[in-house]
Amino acid sequence: MSITSKVVSLCTGIFLTTTASPTLADVLPSNGSANKDDDKGFYLTVGVGYHHLQNEKAKAGPDSSVTEGETIIDQFDGGYGIETGLGYDFGNIRTELTYKLIDNELKSAYLGNLGSTTSASGSVDAHLYLLSAYYDLKTSSRIKPYFGGGLGFGNLVIRDITETTSSGTLTTADDDVDVFAYHGKIGASYLANEKTDIFLEGVITRTDEFKYASNSYDPLTDIGVNLGIRYRF
Repeated sequence: MSITSKVVSLCTGIFLTTTASPTLADVLPSNGSANKDDDKGFYLTVGVGYHHLQNEKAKAGPDSSVTEGETIIDQFDGGYGIETGLGYDFGNIRTELTYKLIDNELKSAYLGNLGSTTSASGSVDAHLYLLSAYYDLKTSSRIKPYFGGGLGFGNLVIRDITETTSSGTLTTADDDVDVFAYHGKIGASYLANEKTDIFLEGVITRTDEFKYASNSYDPLTDIGVNLGIRYRF
């Protein structure tokens, strides 16, 4: 199944889940807004969407096949991201503890003195655990814009990296790299019923600098868009 098919399937599941709930007219007052006190409490959240790791730059290390100090630039295909966890709504402020997976495949690379690749493959998956806070803007409608961010930790799971240039094929050992991470979001929630919100958000996620195969990498940056639901209980 392609990355696009995975994202479409997950988003379709979210849509079907929310449409199976009671209608808006059954649970909302005539002005379309809800009593904010009714929103307070715990909720479950899950979001999925398209994510893309940005070009990743590094300096070759002493054990690299690339000459030490040369610049390495990795490029990635678009991938997908999933974030799920538990939140608490205080009113207009929400906090969340979540697990985030970002999955991307290596597309090509520039390897310093070895030149650009003719082919490249392998995966870089980010597994992150984040504590976040968000502020919901007050409105008189079912739609509530919000913004916020958070920080945490996790690891990068790097697997099956193979890069071919005119000088030959390089295979780099698999590795897991521990990282500090943080993210920022801006989005909007739609009150589907008294228990469920549907949300659409843009998100930027970054890590700190890290080392892989003796190479020193700049912070990893991912940009994505998520569609998701929150279910209050």
